Amino acid sequence: MPLYFLLLIIELLSCCTYNAIGMQENAVEFSFDELQKVIPNLPESKNTRPLTAKQQEYGAEFRCPLVVKAGPVKRSPHSVHQLQPFDVQVVAAMGDSLTAANGAKAVKPLDVLTQYRGISWCIGGDKSMEHVVTLPNILRKYNTDLRGFSLDEGPADTVSLSHLNVAVPGSIALDMPGQARELVKRLKMGVHGVDWQNDWKVITFFIGGNDLCKACIRRLADLHTLESFVSNITAALDVLHREVPRAFVNLVPSPDVTEERKLNKGLVCSVLHIYECPCGAYSRGEGTKTLKLLQMQYNDALRNLATSGRYDTKDDFTVVYQPFVQNMTTPTIMVDGVEEYDLDFLAPDCFHFSDKGHSVAAVALWNNMLATVEEKKTTVNVSDTVNCPDQSRPYFTTYLNNRAARVTRSVAAAAEAPPQDEHLERQTTDWLHKSLAFLAAQLPDREAEDDFFLEFASYGLLREEEVVAIRGCMDDAGLPMCSYLREVLPAQRGSAPELLLAAADEEGVEKAYPVWHVMLGVVVGAVIVCQSIAIAVLWKSGSKRRQDLLSHGESLSLLSGPGVKYV
Repeated sequence: MPLYFLLLIIELLSCCTYNAIGMQENAVEFSFDELQKVIPNLPESKNTRPLTAKQQEYGAEFRCPLVVKAGPVKRSPHSVHQLQPFDVQVVAAMGDSLTAANGAKAVKPLDVLTQYRGISWCIGGDKSMEHVVTLPNILRKYNTDLRGFSLDEGPADTVSLSHLNVAVPGSIALDMPGQARELVKRLKMGVHGVDWQNDWKVITFFIGGNDLCKACIRRLADLHTLESFVSNITAALDVLHREVPRAFVNLVPSPDVTEERKLNKGLVCSVLHIYECPCGAYSRGEGTKTLKLLQMQYNDALRNLATSGRYDTKDDFTVVYQPFVQNMTTPTIMVDGVEEYDLDFLAPDCFHFSDKGHSVAAVALWNNMLATVEEKKTTVNVSDTVNCPDQSRPYFTTYLNNRAARVTRSVAAAAEAPPQDEHLERQTTDWLHKSLAFLAAQLPDREAEDDFFLEFASYGLLREEEVVAIRGCMDDAGLPMCSYLREVLPAQRGSAPELLLAAADEEGVEKAYPVWHVMLGVVVGAVIVCQSIAIAVLWKSGSKRRQDLLSHGESLSLLSGPGVKYV
């Protein structure tokens, strides 16, 4: 046994040598199976918790207005951009050991091998919110018939307990297309009583930590490049987009694994970090900078993918970037006047979330789902509590409904402002027309447009006859620029043009003008120019020809009508 520990310590020290770009020259990749061989031989961790910790619970009181219904929900929105908490009927998740909840209830290092899926932050369904805070347990306050959440302990292939939690410990981005296909298979099989076609689903997609943890290993570098990472994530999301109807996908960014350097506490955590995250725990100097840069590139790519519109081509599917993990750091506490890392949020390996850590992550995800794009947090605050949906916008935020809400708020501000002069009034009216066209372009479905027009109407901005007029204008010309609206709205509405025009520029209402309108204008302009040049050339050549003919005594009718001759 002493020799075994000596070898581990030598192995640990060998991981500390990096070259200038942070690439580990002789590093060895350790599989999860190898980790299982090591852990039983380790002594107690510095972060080993008392045995009572396994029975400790981190629940929370539900303080939001009680809107839970008896039995299955009756409401079923047609658009993902109108999805509210009590509409969600299914939860699912993809990822690695953080989603499988390895070590979440662990009281000793060996327990880190156990997957406590029932308390996983985004997919666990053990007990209730008062005992265990998870995303499903929050959602079950709104819909008691929620399905798909994982229970108890066990691997992903124990479908009777894991249900729609297909996360596998040790997974990297390369494994995500396969997990997406497995999730689709389970959905179509009706696992946990899922109605594949009709149920609204919230899917949480969290990966990237293991890619970063192994990115410095030279022989594995090609697996974890930015290009490889983005390609695999895109392929997985494409599977979901193509195969899964009625889905809201939470795309969670990669964590900063260089935080692990601070958590090499004692022999156990230090040794386990060799297996779990060698690059994060033992990077130095340029190696740390390179790893943090790669994390930023990963997350920028994920954000760009979510906001690109690639997954907003259907009214029943969207992907939203939830950035709360992006700048997450280990919480601290004061001990005898000294600030120390609060290891209660971590398992005995100082790497995975403990049950307390899963509870905090669940609250952060939920709050980000409700927050506007501008208000989403990029880190976790352990003192945050479960937010309630805003009654004025009770739906989960998507990129499309977030833009529409901002336009609506700007128009509402205009309605409350005092009237301005006639010129500014006209500017405001034009902007309002463009804004409505922008909304129509973003939400082309007629029923979705109705909902947003009703929202405008709730601010006293549109009457029924005006909505009818807008409909007619949009159907006829593609833009609500009818004379009726030009005449009626300026006389009846106050405005704050500076605010509105600024918001119009920011929201890109120029999208209301289709590209083909611009192209048509260019083509028509080019044709007119060409015709003018051709006429000028013909006139000049005709004049010369006429003079030549006159000099020979010939008659001509070149530019005149019939019967007129030049002699």
